[in-house]
Amino acid sequence: QTVYAKFKDKNGNEIGTAKDKILVDATPPQNCSVRISVAGKHLNKRNVPVDLVMSGMDAKFMMLSNTSSFYNQKWRAYTETLKAWDLESNDDGEYKVYAKFRDAAGNISETVSDFVIVDTQ
Repeated sequence: QTVYAKFKDKNGNEIGTAKDKILVDATPPQNCSVRISVAGKHLNKRNVPVDLVMSGMDAKFMMLSNTSSFYNQKWRAYTETLKAWDLESNDDGEYKVYAKFRDAAGNISETVSDFVIVDTQ
């Protein structure tokens, strides 16, 4: 898009026209995913840190959480891998990791997730 601007001085005299081109980006990051890197999606120990693998085309930032509300989480620089994520798995059961991605224009992707089952029995 091209943006035009006219300027007037305090006496109402036009002092010129300026123009510049800007990129309008309303598309959030695409093909987003988060994967918990655990073979077979099962862990036999609690509180074991897991590695995460992310994908988000055009993403510059990402937010990760163990809850879908992302409560108290902050945006961090996008990376394709993250070592030693804490699932906070105190009991047996299914545990999820949620992710969303943001591009340089501030567009935010849909939330994606992956799960692992903790079974110590």
